[in-house]
Amino acid sequence: MNMKDFLETVPPYQEVEIEDINTTEYIYSEKKTVGNCPDIFIYCEECDGERFFSKKKSPDDFKTYNSHINFIYYCKNCNISEKLYSLYGRRNSSDDTFIGKIMKIGEFPVFGKPIPSRLISLVGPDNENFLKGRRCENQGFGIGSYSYYRRVVESQKDRIIDQIIKICEQYKQYDKNSELIKQLKLAKNETQFSKAVDMIKKNLPNSLLINGHNPLKLLHTALSKGIHEMTDDECLNKANSIRIVLIQLCLRINELLDDNNELKKAVDLLLKPTKEPSHA
Repeated sequence: MNMKDFLETVPPYQEVEIEDINTTEYIYSEKKTVGNCPDIFIYCEECDGERFFSKKKSPDDFKTYNSHINFIYYCKNCNISEKLYSLYGRRNSSDDTFIGKIMKIGEFPVFGKPIPSRLISLVGPDNENFLKGRRCENQGFGIGSYSYYRRVVESQKDRIIDQIIKICEQYKQYDKNSELIKQLKLAKNETQFSKAVDMIKKNLPNSLLINGHNPLKLLHTALSKGIHEMTDDECLNKANSIRIVLIQLCLRINELLDDNNELKKAVDLLLKPTKEPSHA
């Protein structure tokens, strides 16, 4: 793997063999070996999107013994956001080859794509458990991430169902939603998430489906196995699926609520009586 891909895609605490751990460049007309800091394309919080980042200065080179080196980057678009990597590694030999092994022992802002703020609002009191699950997932801890995400979904079942009911009630002019709303309200009273999902027989509105599937049933499928029935890798895959489905469900809910609020404002504006011009 090359250094660029490593910095962009590998989570902390995974040792990886890198083909270009160091590089050479001219500093004050002198050719020197330095740690390889290629431009990277990552998320910028200030720009709210993916941007190119460049190194702030050339770091020391990786030696043939374990070295601790910091890489500091800045966003080339806003010149405000910074990215810091704390790296620990070594090159394989003292000759001109720059192959070596390296791992991230720190990264700030944290590894991974940012969590939508609206998802944090959706899970409410369990937002800290969700963030703990995300940190575990980033570090490859399958059992930990799955456990936290499972706790979030099961304890915030009512909040999630409430939001779906709100969507259905907004489109209540479609008679087919009235029975669905009754089933959703009954499901709220069921303490077990799996049983609650089984109580919802009617299909959700198409706008809430994820690739044509009911997101609540997708979450139920992901949570159907106990931790002790799966390997850590299987737990990690399930955790990843839970997070992706929750994010997509949250985006759909908020998009529909926003669209309805925008439409309501437009209708209210059109129905608002206009003042007659005054005649002097």
